Amino acid sequence: MAKDYYLEVVEDEKWKLPRVRVHSISNEHYVNTFADLSEGHDFQKMAEWCIENDCGYRTSYNEFVFRTQEQITMFILRWS
Repeated sequence: MAKDYYLEVVEDEKWKLPRVRVHSISNEHYVNTFADLSEGHDFQKMAEWCIENDCGYRTSYNEFVFRTQEQITMFILRWS
C-alpha cells in the first residue's frame, strides 16, 4: 500500500533531541499543510505505537521527538 506521507528527520542546535516530521504527499508534490495531514491520517496510531513501545512522543500535529538515534530508526522502520 502506498503511503500518503513521507518522514523527515530534523536535527538542529535549538532542539537537543532528534525529531521526525511527517509531511503529506499531494498530487505528486510534497505539500506540508494541516488539512492534508489531518484528514484520515494515522497520527493517532503513530502516537499510540510510540507509547506502547516507549519510543519517543508526539509534540505537535506532525512532529515526534525521540531520546536516541535508535528510537528514530525504530520509528522510521515501522512507519516508512
